[in-house]
Amino acid sequence: KNNCLFDLTWQRDGSITIKAFNDYYIYNKATGSLLANSDVISEKEKFRIRLVNRPVLVMKGEFGFVAFKVAGSTKAEYVCNKSVYDLIFLEATDKGIYHFKGHNNKYWSIGEDGSLFADSTGPTPFILEFRGQSMFTVKAPDGSFLKGEQNGIFKATGKEVNASTLWEF
Repeated sequence: KNNCLFDLTWQRDGSITIKAFNDYYIYNKATGSLLANSDVISEKEKFRIRLVNRPVLVMKGEFGFVAFKVAGSTKAEYVCNKSVYDLIFLEATDKGIYHFKGHNNKYWSIGEDGSLFADSTGPTPFILEFRGQSMFTVKAPDGSFLKGEQNGIFKATGKEVNASTLWEF
């Protein structure tokens, strides 16, 4: 951090704050210019990142690609240790929230144990948090991260950012 001009921090609502090297937050003035002289975080210091021209996503974790457990199955459960990927369709909202759809045209849902399925007619809100060169985390509505395990278990149960909750796109 000592050699950085800005520090970007993800907020719980999916927005980001940007702190300049002078330890003040950047905010957008009514004129459209950016100023770094706020020492508190309010709505005006929050920014949203939105993927543009990215309607399709392929997710790869440390153990393989995210794909349906059994191709063509009526139970569209996802696992994260496949050698071949499934396309995931993204729908962005204005508030920085994303809805995921499987290639079966069903929205993602979260089971009671955190398992992920593409079996819903209604969307589940997810937050994408970008963590570096083509890496991101996905935050579920309860604040947990999507987590992958070596045996393919793919659930919304991650409590911290580590190798099992980072995804490459």
